[in-house]
Amino acid sequence: AGPAAEAGLRAGDVVLRLDGKLLEDPADLIALVRKHAPGSVVSVEYRRGSETRTVSVTLAADAK
Repeated sequence: AGPAAEAGLRAGDVVLRLDGKLLEDPADLIALVRKHAPGSVVSVEYRRGSETRTVSVTLAADAK
């Protein structure tokens, strides 16, 4: 499982903010993640159904 799954995120969850920064476009998530070094811990605010939750995610290096 990747870092998001380990933090409790599931398929269908909608990521709203990364480290407090509003995501306006799906590409924003990739751009913001790349600004942090692997091993960084970021807060992720997401919506599951009608509920909004926040979790901490430890970023990993790209699997190649």
